[in-house]
Amino acid sequence: MVKRCCYGTCNTDSRYKDRVENIVFVPFPKPPKEMGKCLRWIKLCGRPHQQLNVNKLRNHGTAKHFYVCSKHFVEGKPTQDHPDPLSASPVDRPSSVRHPPKLRKEPQPPRKSATAETMSVIMEHQGPTPHTLDPAALTQGPTPHTLDPTPHTLDLAALTQDLTPHT
Repeated sequence: MVKRCCYGTCNTDSRYKDRVENIVFVPFPKPPKEMGKCLRWIKLCGRPHQQLNVNKLRNHGTAKHFYVCSKHFVEGKPTQDHPDPLSASPVDRPSSVRHPPKLRKEPQPPRKSATAETMSVIMEHQGPTPHTLDPAALTQGPTPHTLDPTPHTLDLAALTQDLTPHT
């Protein structure tokens, strides 16, 4: 009878003698006798539920084909100290030690060119430009000729306040 390991993605198979030299196949624990051990092994093997579950192990026709090879035990077979196979799940296994990524230096702010610096000085000295409103525009509504083409926040706020009916 062919013995195949049902652990994770292991492909150990008794048909290939060159691959199974010094490897022992341990039969999977059967549910009626060793339910707790069976459930632990199912979880540790990491196979999808449809491939390995308690119902498949209860069926004698399929249960006789479930084995775990000695590669997956700490001492090559179940022992008193290590009765279960190692976990196939990457979450349960200790991960390799990886150094944290190096931190990058803070980027320096872009330097201003001489032209940009001169322009900022000129803008500071000029101050805001005055804007005027035509009183007739407040009653008739704004037209392109009565308002400055570049509205400013304060001008719009004043216009809104003047147009709002007071009680």
